Amino acid sequence: MPFDPRYISPVIGCLLSSTVYAFLLSTRVGRYLCSEQTWLTVVVGTLIVLGWVAVVDPAAALTVGAFFVAGGIPIILRSVLIQFEHYKAQISERPADHE
Repeated sequence: MPFDPRYISPVIGCLLSSTVYAFLLSTRVGRYLCSEQTWLTVVVGTLIVLGWVAVVDPAAALTVGAFFVAGGIPIILRSVLIQFEHYKAQISERPADHE
């Protein structure tokens, strides 16, 4: 199937906005988010791509988005649970303050 020329501008838009996002993830805050909130950075990146897909085919973007939500919720919940357990362990390892 040949590439439809109508897709060139949205694909370039996707490339450019994803490049800007990659640069933002290289900042101090971005690096923190990548290491501590990976799931959030993936969700934002996915939304950027789905937004550009919606420019070309809104119905396809909604369909694919629904699958990403269905597949992503368990993964995100797992990440948040592990992070919570990690924070809980850090708190329990702190020495008690003695007055």
